[in-house]
Amino acid sequence: MGHNFSINYDFDKVDLENYAGLFIPGGRSPEYLRLNEKVLEMVRHFMNKNLPVAAVCHGAQLLTAAGGLEGRVLTCYSACATEVKLAGGNYKEI
Repeated sequence: MGHNFSINYDFDKVDLENYAGLFIPGGRSPEYLRLNEKVLEMVRHFMNKNLPVAAVCHGAQLLTAAGGLEGRVLTCYSACATEVKLAGGNYKEI
């Protein structure tokens, strides 16, 4: 099994079983990526398997769109706190 460390990759070619966790960077991309059902399925894969998930800044927008935040504690960019709360997450300001 080889490793592909490219930062540009086709979502349809991703084999989720090759990954032990998920890191979602911040910035504006999560705002747009949350509109892609394939990306949301990938996020749900990690959440449903209770694998490590880290999201920075606006990355929480992908988590809220994917669902499954009930009972989870999150921190994120303060402008996304309302989305976290509406999705059932427990927002903590740090």
